[in-house]
Amino acid sequence: MNAETQIWELFYAGLTPNAMFMVAMVLLTWLGFRFAAAISNDSNTPMMAIIGVLESLLIAAANLNPNQVSKTIATINMAFGVRPA
Repeated sequence: MNAETQIWELFYAGLTPNAMFMVAMVLLTWLGFRFAAAISNDSNTPMMAIIGVLESLLIAAANLNPNQVSKTIATINMAFGVRPA
């Protein structure tokens, strides 16, 4: 098996976890907005619940990183000793 095939296999193997991570973050963001909508409809919601929902939305938004694929490519390049141009 040549090195180019190994690089492509590692690249595609890295795409699956990145895709799953992105799907999880999108679902968590959606769930956070659902909780936020439920909280806004109820006037008797405790302050800790409001803070918890806002915190989860901020964490999910901070983890929606569009550079996941480029990080994977950089990691594969470092593993094979390829230096950026």
